[in-house]
Amino acid sequence: MALYYNNDISEQLCSALDPYLQEVNKKYIKLNEEDTKICVKATLEVVNYVIDSLKKMNSKFSVFNELIYCGSYYDGLRVKEATEFDMNLVIETSPLFTGWPIRMDIVEGERITIKRACSASDSRYVNSEGVMEDCMDRNTGYVRANGMNSWLQSIVDTRFNSSSYQHFKDYRFRFRTNPPARTLEIYTGYKNIEIDVDLVPAIRFHNRIPKLKDILTHHDILVVPKLYDDGNIYWRAAFPEQEKELLTDCGNLLYIGRLLKGLRETLNLNLKSYYIKTLLLYEAERIKRTRSHRLFWQKSPGYLFIYMLKKLEETLERKSLRGFWLNEERFTRNQYSDEELTNMYNRVKNVRETLIYTLKNLGQHDLRKLINQLFSD
Repeated sequence: MALYYNNDISEQLCSALDPYLQEVNKKYIKLNEEDTKICVKATLEVVNYVIDSLKKMNSKFSVFNELIYCGSYYDGLRVKEATEFDMNLVIETSPLFTGWPIRMDIVEGERITIKRACSASDSRYVNSEGVMEDCMDRNTGYVRANGMNSWLQSIVDTRFNSSSYQHFKDYRFRFRTNPPARTLEIYTGYKNIEIDVDLVPAIRFHNRIPKLKDILTHHDILVVPKLYDDGNIYWRAAFPEQEKELLTDCGNLLYIGRLLKGLRETLNLNLKSYYIKTLLLYEAERIKRTRSHRLFWQKSPGYLFIYMLKKLEETLERKSLRGFWLNEERFTRNQYSDEELTNMYNRVKNVRETLIYTLKNLGQHDLRKLINQLFSD
């Protein structure tokens, strides 16, 4: 069985796409370097100021002993502009921080529960004043996801009036509720750019990663609040450290991922960014298990673009996308109809086949025109 999908077209022929993909990347996809520099600087300065202020006001906020930068910008998959950031405020699973020893259980799919791992009458913890005390159901021992959100919101609202703008240096900022996050809106005064930063509480559980221990160095699970309709005790697993590690050292893979996200917009594909990222993770793992994984991702961007289009096409044809970490189904029937998945499949297939036909039968002018049509708004 062949290791890689055969595009029925040579890498050499596909390389004719490379300069035109670079053109549309620069025009429609690539981040503006100066704007990005200013946005990142403003984000880090305001976030650090907010966290320092909250720690000074409420000693319990110090349980958040780590800040993890995640999301598409830090993954290298952000397109067009760096105006949205995700950050996890991390708590260690130690009674020193949580107030109680706690345990995590994967219940169903990506659903997770967090529960007190000792008797409610345990004399070591009964008088605990840890943060989990404010978020725990005393009767059942479950740590409530909405309890964590409410606790964080109360601290933020006490220090920063969420209805009015605050000032720091040359920036204005305010908070808004965007469960399970508290979203920090930052106005830089530069080109009227507004930045949104989602601050999400997360609990770190050590050495609980369910897969890939043989090729990854990060083995912890982060658990973040998830607001399900049928209960407030459920949380969701997050793997930002592992995902960043897995996608690192993969040559052109992230570049191709950004192109796929750009194409998603012009083709009007109803696909979440994380679904595209999931495809990249599957391919990164599969290729990384070979001796030549670095060489593969150094192939022509044109070849890799058609390769990943085929992977997306096959996924839509199967009408199934399993979660990379916990194997839950992403293409659920309450989210997508068969007709919608079929329509998206046909659009992607048509693009791939048109690209191959143009490469084989038409000239550079037609190829350039096609690529620009695919990515223009």
